Amino acid sequence: MAPPYAIIQPKTLIFDTGPLWEYIVYSAVNWRAFASLSGELRDVKNPAEFERFKFFISRFPAKKTTPHVVTEISRRIFKTKQAQRERKGIWESVYRAFDDLGMHEEFFSLATMPSDLVGRLGAADVSLIQLGKELGETRHKILTVDGPFAFECIQAGLEAVLLSRMLAAEDPNAYTD
Repeated sequence: MAPPYAIIQPKTLIFDTGPLWEYIVYSAVNWRAFASLSGELRDVKNPAEFERFKFFISRFPAKKTTPHVVTEISRRIFKTKQAQRERKGIWESVYRAFDDLGMHEEFFSLATMPSDLVGRLGAADVSLIQLGKELGETRHKILTVDGPFAFECIQAGLEAVLLSRMLAAEDPNAYTD
């Protein structure tokens, strides 16, 4: 017989490529002396914004993404046109960010993804929607920089947070509950 109470999963923050890239690049620029990457930053441009970003992230005990997002991060690293030695340093920042965040990756096979949705959004975005649905529709948020993708998440019954809106909010806690 099942217990008379429900087991509540911890809140999970699901990272899309954009916010994860912001975290990695800000860290690389400010702690690994990759000043040449500062032009890659879109939303997190100063220490106060990074602290707000970290505070928001800390409100979620679990952080997840998918290997599809890691592939997009890889593509962005190669697009930076850094020398191979410098790319290695950026990858060290990626590993450090995953470790600092306690990030876990969840895999979803392309074969399990609806082809019409993949055709419209791409495999990375669909994998995040699948992750959100697998976790359940409550207590989980997808963090993105992409407004149209946030709308797709909402259409799928999931909660999405735009990084720029969270950073501009008077109280970032408004986006955690």
